[in-house]
Amino acid sequence: MAVPLSSVMPVVAFVCGSATGRLGSGVLKPGPVGFHYSADRETNMTYSKLILSLTSVAAVFIGACGSAALPVDKLTDAKSTVRAAQEAGAQGTPQASLHLKMANDELASAQKAIDDNDGDRARLLLNQAQADADLSLTLARGAADKQAAQAAQAKIVDLSKQAQ
Repeated sequence: MAVPLSSVMPVVAFVCGSATGRLGSGVLKPGPVGFHYSADRETNMTYSKLILSLTSVAAVFIGACGSAALPVDKLTDAKSTVRAAQEAGAQGTPQASLHLKMANDELASAQKAIDDNDGDRARLLLNQAQADADLSLTLARGAADKQAAQAAQAKIVDLSKQAQ
């Protein structure tokens, strides 16, 4: 699909500063694989500069927007998982307590990274904090379930002795 030169020239003229808005001969010749080019070297250079300029501007915007977002939602998720691990009794189990401490340390480091506007480091630390908090929560729940199972087993033994 060929783009009419008349629709592109005002944009090129604006970007390149041409007063007349007409650069070169304005005749497009067919090029390889459906591309069209102008026989005028000045027009070709102008198009190249335009494409390079637009690509550079787009790259800057994409780069700036990609790194600007701070992971506040991940911070909230990690903090809530830490809170859940504390409520599940992670302090009472040595392994769960260790991972809970690691998660709290990583949360503090992540908060510092967010304050320093270092989104990538904050994201990494928050992922680690979330993993440690999840493990702490799982270990705490596992310990509580193990205690409940042992209590139930003891009750079964007592009931079976009473039945005899």
